[in-house]
Amino acid sequence: MFEAYFFDKRATINYRVYRVLKALQNTAFTVNKLSQEAQLSYSQTYNAFQDIMADLQTMSPKTVSTADEEAFNILAQNVSVDQYRFHLLNHSMAFAFFDYLFKTPTPDVHDFCTEHDISISTLRRRVEPFKAYLQSKGVTLNTSAWGLEGSELRIRMVILNFFILGYRGAGWPLGNADCELCLTECSRIAHTYQGQWFTADPSLAKQDLLAMMVQHMRMQQGNVLPQEVAFTRLTQAPGAQVLPDVIQADKAWVSTNESGFFYFCRIHFLSLGTKPTAADHWLIDHFKRRDSVVAHFADGLIHYLVAQNPDLLEVTAHDHELLRANLYRITYSYWLFGGDFSKRLDFYDEDRNAAAFGRLPALIDTYFQNLEGDAAAMRPYQGIMRRIIYGVVRDDFPELDADHQLSVAVLIEPGTFTLRDILHFLDGISFVKLAENTEHPDADVIITTLTSSELIDQYYGNDHAPLIQWQTIAQEEDYYRLYAELMRRHEEKNGNLSTGVEG
Repeated sequence: MFEAYFFDKRATINYRVYRVLKALQNTAFTVNKLSQEAQLSYSQTYNAFQDIMADLQTMSPKTVSTADEEAFNILAQNVSVDQYRFHLLNHSMAFAFFDYLFKTPTPDVHDFCTEHDISISTLRRRVEPFKAYLQSKGVTLNTSAWGLEGSELRIRMVILNFFILGYRGAGWPLGNADCELCLTECSRIAHTYQGQWFTADPSLAKQDLLAMMVQHMRMQQGNVLPQEVAFTRLTQAPGAQVLPDVIQADKAWVSTNESGFFYFCRIHFLSLGTKPTAADHWLIDHFKRRDSVVAHFADGLIHYLVAQNPDLLEVTAHDHELLRANLYRITYSYWLFGGDFSKRLDFYDEDRNAAAFGRLPALIDTYFQNLEGDAAAMRPYQGIMRRIIYGVVRDDFPELDADHQLSVAVLIEPGTFTLRDILHFLDGISFVKLAENTEHPDADVIITTLTSSELIDQYYGNDHAPLIQWQTIAQEEDYYRLYAELMRRHEEKNGNLSTGVEG
């Protein structure tokens, strides 16, 4: 998690308790109930609640004289989980330092320490976790000169992800005026280059605007991309129109390189829709024209996976178009950086073991090991690419990813919100599949709201799978515990399979 690099134990507990409190908001709760939901001791929960109430008093224009359930509902009414998370981040010395370091043209560590009443030795200790993360992505924080060292491209990706994740649901890093400037610049580009793939979507995501903010901020700080940065595979292709220089700069080569970065940010983030966008179509056409390692690696992987299932051999070129575009994105990014780089996936723990089991991850490994021709240049990146590749290909090839999944049967009254919500939740878990036959399911586990063992036995028989009891009204923490339990059973199942033990 992103917060783990910046929160101390106290902030971690407060954030955990606040998430439970918001899930229980406008319902009756006690410290005992909170402690059970948060899986903390009574004293930990009580102290966290007192801290939270004190924090809310500083965040809300309203005042209360007590620290109880009613007072919490008054103060927390307009304070979202993301806003409280940002409050905790702002009170983290490590987060405050990196926020200052990234934004300031000539940062002075002595000024920072004086303003925050902290010694340099203490600061060194506080920033060490995120400093180590930077190092793993090819960026060094020199704690003698207190500056960033590494390629400008790598530094920008670190800063971009820091702002995307740090300011989630919490405003604009450089203030509203800067946000308006970014919107104005996007409007200028869209007006000047109407009908182009990079202006086809009038509603830009926050991540796109933040990418422009980081680019302009670094340029204003005097940190432009050097001439040797190889964006030519993105801005030029045989038989295709050369992309124009859309970023304005004093020198032509700076404008060209910075425009390359602009285009890279436009195609870097995965397309998560159900249909290809204008950018997806351009991306596919562009790299097919280039006929380079990017297309050879990505197209080869799709062909290899299709060949594993005879039923898929009649597939047309358009059947995996969105997947192809996303594989081009991934491959180009790793090729451009020459290895690993900062990305949001680094901070997501939910699917950290997603590619650990089953046939599909093994097929991906085999594909890497047998790469030939120019695509073999991607072989050294197998370890750092396999998880993200697995994440994007599994939806297109579910029949290759079914062997390791946890089969879950759901026995809940039809037509209820409870059933709708649990099915929606299970649909979002990559290692879970619903049992196909509800009357005689080949299930590893059964989720049910029924409490009568006789009724369950009548439905599934006496030798049915283990049960997980569910509530008709579930809270956020119930889903968290269910996810943890399903993950445990999934790992247990696959551990037994790998050792030949019957589960």
